[in-house]
Amino acid sequence: MTAAEMYRQIGRRIAGRGTRRLPIIVATLSLAGILAGCADPWVDRRREAGKPNTFVGTSTDNRAMICHAGAVTPEVQRLAAQECARTKRSPVFLGTMAYQCSLTAPNLSAFDCR
Repeated sequence: MTAAEMYRQIGRRIAGRGTRRLPIIVATLSLAGILAGCADPWVDRRREAGKPNTFVGTSTDNRAMICHAGAVTPEVQRLAAQECARTKRSPVFLGTMAYQCSLTAPNLSAFDCR
């Protein structure tokens, strides 16, 4: 066996391994894409354990922050309206930042309560 034939065999083996991994890579990326669009929107306001009126997260009484996937939907606006209604105000959309929340709900939309 010559050196050229040996290199060709090695090249074929490496190429064969790459094509076996392709379905796994495609399946993983597809699953990540599916998961990214299946989360319900939620308000980024959590109560600190053991303290009744201490909250953590980006939402405040003056600003409702909603984590969601995709564009701002009526459900996201409804959640913002519910948060602002606690202080008898209405939400005004400020903007959306990408990749600020969880993997399944990566967008963070800000609403000012006025």
